[in-house]
Amino acid sequence: MTSISIHRIRPVMLGVTPLCALGGLLPVLALAQSFPDKPITFMVPFAAGSATDQLARAIGQAATTSTKASVVVDNKPGANSFIGAKTAAKAKPDGYTVFITTNTTQAASENLFKKLP
Repeated sequence: MTSISIHRIRPVMLGVTPLCALGGLLPVLALAQSFPDKPITFMVPFAAGSATDQLARAIGQAATTSTKASVVVDNKPGANSFIGAKTAAKAKPDGYTVFITTNTTQAASENLFKKLP
């Protein structure tokens, strides 16, 4: 039985690991070249000035700083957040609409209403 020395494996792994990491980044780098090329919309199902709205605006400011793309916070309050949720669900699935909500409202709705829109 032949034993393989750890000293022989280590140089091979050091050469393979960076290649695997770069291979995993290639799709991200390709996407990064064209995204974002238009404003990003943060859909908030609560009124302006709410805690969720303030969080969305803080995240939007950070996203604008890092991506140089405009971020628009679109408040759609009402109907226990159903209006905002439906608007976000009907948005084009292109990554430019982000639904920002609270887990309590979304989790409770399933138990509070017989039929969800």
